[in-house]
Amino acid sequence: MRNNWSRGAIILALAAAALLLFGRHLINRRASNEASAPSNPVAETQKLSTTNLSERPSGKVFRTSRTQLTEVEITALETVFAERLKPAFADWCDAYAGHVPFAPDALTTTNFFEKIGRGNSAMYIFMVNGITFGIADVTGTAHVSYLNAPESKKGTPPTTDIPVTRDQLAKMLKADSGIDFSPTEIRMVPTAFSSAMNGGVNVSVGGDAVNIASWKFTLVFGPEGKLNYYQRGQR
Repeated sequence: MRNNWSRGAIILALAAAALLLFGRHLINRRASNEASAPSNPVAETQKLSTTNLSERPSGKVFRTSRTQLTEVEITALETVFAERLKPAFADWCDAYAGHVPFAPDALTTTNFFEKIGRGNSAMYIFMVNGITFGIADVTGTAHVSYLNAPESKKGTPPTTDIPVTRDQLAKMLKADSGIDFSPTEIRMVPTAFSSAMNGGVNVSVGGDAVNIASWKFTLVFGPEGKLNYYQRGQR
């Protein structure tokens, strides 16, 4: 029971940190744009309409669920998805080939759940077979930011087998981010020691080992080597 609570607390802390960091990123970018950049609106066919949000107080993180979208906004979503989100997702799938927990063609606009943010800085959230999946789209550049899959429960006897090696992780991270992380920056802990999952591995990459907010990547691989959790830190 203590392991289950520990796992839940870790996931809640990571999710809260992700939303907090992304929210601050949106607010800071907006303030910077207002102070130093001339107006340069994006074509309506390349972003979701935010007319219904324009009268809300500034300085907040805006959320728009699928049920709030008009037909025009759904068409705009499909354009953004085809031009930026899907290509970013395809690149991510190539980087983590063999470790993605759902088929690439399963991600479509039909499983779009909500948009966090507005204008040219936002995160698009999808629900795919019970898996929460997020793609950030900032000033026309998209990258996968978040994945959270239902966890596998620990069985008996517990195993400390790790389904990926440090070298394999280094290659995936390089393909994903373009960064060569040193072996000491890739920290691996068998899930049997740190959670209720059996046979997987918790991975934290870069930053200060004791400061979650500083990590460049947080990943959890399940017993079969599929990603169970993925969080990309703020660039």
